[in-house]
Amino acid sequence: MGEKKPRVNMTMRLRVLTALFLVIGFGLVGVRLLYMQVFHHDFYIQKATSLQTRDTFITPNRGKIYDANMQVLAESAEVERITVSPKAVVSETKEKNGVTADVQRQTLATILSETLDVSYDNVMEKLNKTDSEYEIIAQKVDKDVTKELNAKLEAAGCTGVYSEPDTKRYYQHGSFLSAVLGYVGSDNNGAYGIESQYNDELSGTAGRIVRVQNAQNEDIVPDTQQYIPAKDGNSLVLTIDSDIQNYLEKHLETAFADNPEARDGVSGIVMNVKTGEVLAMANLPDFDPNDAYHLTSEVYINELKTDVQKILTDAKINAVIPDKWYEEGGLANLPEELQKNDDIVNKLGSARVNILMKTWRNPVVSDNYEPGSTFKLMTVATAYELGEVDADSSFYCGGSLMVGDWKEPINCANTSGHGMQTLTEALMNSCNVAMMQIAQKVGMARFYEFYKAFGLLDQTGIDRPVEIELVFEKGILKTDAETLYETVDGETRALCRSAASGEKAYWGTSHEILIRDFYKAAEENKPFWIDGESAIPVLRLLKAVYASSAQDGKEIRL
Repeated sequence: MGEKKPRVNMTMRLRVLTALFLVIGFGLVGVRLLYMQVFHHDFYIQKATSLQTRDTFITPNRGKIYDANMQVLAESAEVERITVSPKAVVSETKEKNGVTADVQRQTLATILSETLDVSYDNVMEKLNKTDSEYEIIAQKVDKDVTKELNAKLEAAGCTGVYSEPDTKRYYQHGSFLSAVLGYVGSDNNGAYGIESQYNDELSGTAGRIVRVQNAQNEDIVPDTQQYIPAKDGNSLVLTIDSDIQNYLEKHLETAFADNPEARDGVSGIVMNVKTGEVLAMANLPDFDPNDAYHLTSEVYINELKTDVQKILTDAKINAVIPDKWYEEGGLANLPEELQKNDDIVNKLGSARVNILMKTWRNPVVSDNYEPGSTFKLMTVATAYELGEVDADSSFYCGGSLMVGDWKEPINCANTSGHGMQTLTEALMNSCNVAMMQIAQKVGMARFYEFYKAFGLLDQTGIDRPVEIELVFEKGILKTDAETLYETVDGETRALCRSAASGEKAYWGTSHEILIRDFYKAAEENKPFWIDGESAIPVLRLLKAVYASSAQDGKEIRL
């Protein structure tokens, strides 16, 4: 019995010592946490923020676009995107050595603006966003320029600047086929033409790099870097034959030069009549998709100058706008006295955008055009098939013919008349009177049936975005890519366009901006500029558009 007491005492001592160690241990941890969280809170917050997770997106290469002979028409090349983390720009070490934060930002802004050819003021504005970790300074920067920039930054000891992989679209043949190809915006998405129509197929899937870096752009734990490669877009092969396209464009150039009165330009299309394949399609004036916002056509520049002069005259402003603004646009290219006039700046910008839209537009697929004399072949073919005419048929042309309820006779191109002529001669003479006589023999009902049999009521199969056109009493509403137009009394203006224009415009892919502005209006207890009264007619209009499309384009009256 007496021998067991020391064992009990020993057990109790061990338990007490263990408890004591635990208390002391947790106490030390608690003291350390108190030390970190209270007494040195700012130090450790600063230490943590110097270690940042950087998520870099890798832009995929868009797929190539080939012609029917596998000649490259458009392709992407690797370039760089220059970004800055305003939080990481200012070095504490430099501040201790007497270089203030403002001086560090000014030095960096000077290097960036001079090397990348961007606005110093815009760069400073972004550098002063000290709560931001990511600001884009320039996109589509060639790698040799990036190399030059990095050398200057290293020499000046600047921090917080990063380069990210990006791609740039190149159109090797400049304006060649521009109306068909369209162009790519700064976000690497197709903005017009084939580039827009097949954007999902061409654009690919973005990749990403996730890494931990300090303020000096150094990887802290390289082994933990996560790399997800980008998936390049699919390539596209067109039915366009570059040789035929080149031939068509050269002839259009001649036609445009010989017909300067053709203000809206000239257009042409070449199709394989057996398959419906488009072999060539072009219009003039055109544009260079490598720099789509640059106006080169003297016709459109002069039209813009006329529009601008009217804007200035109506506002009773006497100012001379340099040619550089007409060609390139940009606030900096306007006279200083106009730059602060927001109303005039917006009107001038809208006028220039309207002209650009005309430049990008492809009239071959967007505009209605009378088939004219080409339809006479179908008129004769219909009558021949029905047995109403044959090779021995003859027709008299006196220069005009009264038809139906028309108040005046319809003239032939030869107002003196072709006299008596055979069917072959009527076709050779393109005689309107003979064709009207033939059509009367066929009759309206049978003519319509053959019109339908020729496939003229079917879709063309041309995979270019065809605009929606709504005719109403006041005028015409038309969509063209991401712009809504209104035409009244022959005057066309853009009602709404992509928000990239900088205006209050939510047409196209601008839902994010629309939602942001809506919530902002709610937070500030201000009425949103789109109200229910204006929204209801729009909904009715959309309903009518859907109803029309479901009925093969049947006219819907509102």
